[in-house]
Amino acid sequence: VVTLPAELSAAELREGLGRNANELSGLYPIVDESGKLRGAIAGRNLRALADLELAGEAAVQLADIQPTDLVLATPGETMRSIADRMARTGRTSVPVVEDERTMQFVGMITLRELLAARQTHLDEEVIRARHLRLPLGARQSTATTARNG
Repeated sequence: VVTLPAELSAAELREGLGRNANELSGLYPIVDESGKLRGAIAGRNLRALADLELAGEAAVQLADIQPTDLVLATPGETMRSIADRMARTGRTSVPVVEDERTMQFVGMITLRELLAARQTHLDEEVIRARHLRLPLGARQSTATTARNG
């Protein structure tokens, strides 16, 4: 996961991005020196922030960005609850924090990862279902045993 330091200025961001600025996509967590999540910024907004340096506002730092609608997840949540939250908010990636009180950044979960985990779960269910099928002869002998028993 690529994290951005909260202390990074627009000028430093522009310098660091260089020619890659137009290739940014996704959500980038903004993390302070102690690992606390301070916010997150979409790739398209990151490009716009980097352009502030060109407009003479190089003193702007990532820490100055105040998230108004940050959607979070915690490690103890189920895939289903995270997927539901993503569906309700239209988010395709969500920062994971240790808990919402400390905001200690743990990682990111993306829609692609949720779908991959769901596919793995479905594949396991198919395999499990194959092992539960009884051969036709076994069902007859069980029914005979139940009648005679």
